[in-house]
Formats: sequence, structure tokens, C-alpha cells
Amino acid sequence: MTWVPFFSGDVTLDESPLDFDRAPPRPGSADDAAAGVAEGQVYVVVGRAQVLAKAVPGSTVSSPEDCVDLLRATRPTPDRVPVAADDSLCLLTDEKRIVLLYVTATSAPAGTAATAVEVWEQSAD
Repeated sequence: MTWVPFFSGDVTLDESPLDFDRAPPRPGSADDAAAGVAEGQVYVVVGRAQVLAKAVPGSTVSSPEDCVDLLRATRPTPDRVPVAADDSLCLLTDEKRIVLLYVTATSAPAGTAATAVEVWEQSAD
């Protein structure tokens, strides 16, 4: 199985879910990824159609294969995880794309997470 780039760029997650099956990611449904805040902590939240995993701090996650391994190791996955700057998260979308979110900054007052995003999809080969 070969993964090919689908989207790469900077995205700010807030309470409005984003659909990572669109390039660039655009507002989506409650089944997609968003950010929120609870008790002063910023979270990344996903709907029931998504699979989410957070890398252990200090580990290197940089490829779709790394994300697949992390997602497999984290089942069952939570529907929300707390995030801070320098965290890496992997997401499997409902259309089976792999998303790597690298958190560059968070804002608890705003309930946002700024991320550098890489999205891959399986090639038709």
C-alpha cells in the first residue's frame, strides 16, 4: 500500500469541526475534527466517524506509516485528547485518509489549537 500526499499546510482547530477529507480542510460535520476547552485545557475532539491517537511525548511521528502504527496501538481510541504545543496526533478519517497534526500552539481562552497538518491518501495503484 502506497500513501500519497493529499494536503499539507497550517490549520487552526476551533469549535467548528473541519473535514480533512477535503483539500484544503473545510468546515464539516460533527463527525469531523475540532478543538475545544474544558477546565482550562485545550482538547482535540473527533466525531464517531474518526479515529484519533496521540503520540507519546518525545516520540517521532512523521509518516503515514508511523500514524497507522500509532492508531493500531491505541485502540480503542478516545474521542478527545488534551493537547499542548509540540504534541503530535494522528487521525484516520471516515474516508480512510491519514492525518498528522503537529500542534504548534494552543489558546485555552479561545479554545483553539494551531497545527501543522499533513494528510495522505492511498494511491490507486
